[in-house]
Amino acid sequence: MINSGRSSDPFNYGFIQDTITSNSFGANANFTIFNGFSLKNQIIQNQYNAEADQVEIQRAKNELRTRITLAYMQVLMNQELSKIAQEQIQNIQSQYKRAKALVNEGNMPKTNLIDLDAQIATAEYDALNAKNNIDVSKLSLAQLMAFPNFNTIEIDNNLTEEKNSSLEW
Repeated sequence: MINSGRSSDPFNYGFIQDTITSNSFGANANFTIFNGFSLKNQIIQNQYNAEADQVEIQRAKNELRTRITLAYMQVLMNQELSKIAQEQIQNIQSQYKRAKALVNEGNMPKTNLIDLDAQIATAEYDALNAKNNIDVSKLSLAQLMAFPNFNTIEIDNNLTEEKNSSLEW
């Protein structure tokens, strides 16, 4: 600092006409000596948080595996239900043929044919619903697997039938 002209003498606090030059230097440091183990406890907390994150990631992976497995099983079940619906149509159609022959011979009333027609229509409706359920379950599986096109997913359930037949004694 430089004072010139009439200024105060810093040594005896009187007024003087001289120029006085003074310098001051300083240094400042800050460090923690002891903070009640808060830093140590913060490190331990961060370790526990990291472990909890890893457990959460593993839980999410397991949940995704479970959901994919359930979606896959749903596709298989819907495929079986579709097969059953197709077999039901064939069974009712064969009953219709027998009933038609009996109606033509006069051994059965014509109302039985009308009932069988209604049963065939219901079975065809059920088969169509089963086919739609296959598509919906494939879509769900594809979404869980982040697969872009669910229409290209083909699931061969013959493998499960072979495995089931090998389990029979």
